Amino acid sequence: MTLTALKFPPGMSRLGSDAMQRGRWWSGNLVRWRNGTLVPIGGWDRLTGAAMSTPARRMLAWRSANDVRYVAIGTDQQLLLLDGAALVDKTPAGFVPLPPINQGGGYGTGNYDYSTYDTPRDAGAFGPAGNPYSRGAIWTIDTWGEDIMALASSDGRLLHMSPNSTDAQPVFDAQAAVVATAPTHNRGVLVTEERHAMLFGAAGNPRGVAWCSRENFNDWDFANVNNTAGFIELDCQGILINAMKVRGGVLLWTEKELWLARYVGLPAIYGFERVGQACGMIGANAFAAAAGTAYWVGAGSFWTYSNGTVTAIPCEVSDYFFRRIELPAAAQRITGGAIGRFPEVWWLFPDAGETENSSYIAFNFLEGWWSTGKLDRSCIDGAGVWPRPLMAGTDGHLYQHESGWKAAGLTRAGMVWVESGAQAIPGGGDRIMHITGAQLDNGGSYDCTQLYAYTRETRDDAVEFLEGPFEPYADGWVECRFSGRDIRLRIEQVEDEQWTVGEMRFDVTPGGRR
Repeated sequence: MTLTALKFPPGMSRLGSDAMQRGRWWSGNLVRWRNGTLVPIGGWDRLTGAAMSTPARRMLAWRSANDVRYVAIGTDQQLLLLDGAALVDKTPAGFVPLPPINQGGGYGTGNYDYSTYDTPRDAGAFGPAGNPYSRGAIWTIDTWGEDIMALASSDGRLLHMSPNSTDAQPVFDAQAAVVATAPTHNRGVLVTEERHAMLFGAAGNPRGVAWCSRENFNDWDFANVNNTAGFIELDCQGILINAMKVRGGVLLWTEKELWLARYVGLPAIYGFERVGQACGMIGANAFAAAAGTAYWVGAGSFWTYSNGTVTAIPCEVSDYFFRRIELPAAAQRITGGAIGRFPEVWWLFPDAGETENSSYIAFNFLEGWWSTGKLDRSCIDGAGVWPRPLMAGTDGHLYQHESGWKAAGLTRAGMVWVESGAQAIPGGGDRIMHITGAQLDNGGSYDCTQLYAYTRETRDDAVEFLEGPFEPYADGWVECRFSGRDIRLRIEQVEDEQWTVGEMRFDVTPGGRR
């Protein structure tokens, strides 16, 4: 018996049809590749006993000076703190919640009793320019030492809270305090490496960037020559939608451009340079940072910024992604993040017809492969402070991922799978192929998976026949019988354990040409 080997390179390829992806993996769910070998993505545990009233839109894990681990969480309606196993409300009085998705501005913006009937809403009501909804309301959260600085663009006020761990009896602030001296009607905040709290979309100016005096987030006196506080209005085409720290400075995205803020010292403190054009983001949170490099989703492509250069990233699943994504909802819901435990950045996005994130796309920046799948998560904070990545579910719960092989204690049988493109094994589709056996290569754990096959008589045949499932023996050999010119393979998890797929071999007998 002569066996024909079949080994696919890492990653999925969704360019064109499955018939165009011979020798490649075509589709899958909750799988990744490690050193060229396909493995399941880890499971997850639920960290919260009770769900949040609305999904989390941004979160940040950090440790206090006395080594207590916390997570700050910004939801549609609240600023929450995960303290141990408890979710504690830290929302300040008068907080303006994030608006419902797709809510527009103008006459109907705001709460029911806000302003007067038949009058447009004033520019100071809802953050920069008064109507941040067209580009998506956001939370931004960053650390100031052991303290937290946070800002919701719908509210516009700079918030501060502290665990007070240097006190003899540490007691976390009862609620976040508004920094009264800071500008209001801001879009977001971050803390620079030089210890300036930097606001963007500052003071109601959609192109404005402001920063406090060094080491003093209460000093925003821009006219004082004896401090380092400052303000600048960028000469940019669009308006600022979000910002993040990278190696060498702070990146600021407008709707069309990318700017870099660098610390230059006195007298200017920060210098601003346009480093990219026609490379804006598809949504305000469609970015991720890993190892000092930024990755983000543009209107029709993927981009990266590293060491002063903006570069387009070739993506083998871009056709799938841009055809499936629900663009109006994505502007407000798509969110990116680094996994941390693996060299991967993920984007969570709403699928067609949906308003909450239901799918993901992942990029391994070390090995260069892409994958896709289904997962209902609203934001990510990568492993680091927490030993495993944290993700918030659209169900209002918080999950720790890459933990075990189950979904919060439930089986993932049938949820984890991978399918190939249409194969002609061998012969290029000229002959019918009769498959009478297969040797799976997964180094053991053969009982964790099943093999299926989809067969077609011709490449353009609209009818596809499902063959299987075929159960492997203890040594990985699979008794199976199916035929076709085009054959797609499916491997599906049936038990919640670790398994791998490397090179597979098939017992193939060529048939006739008709």
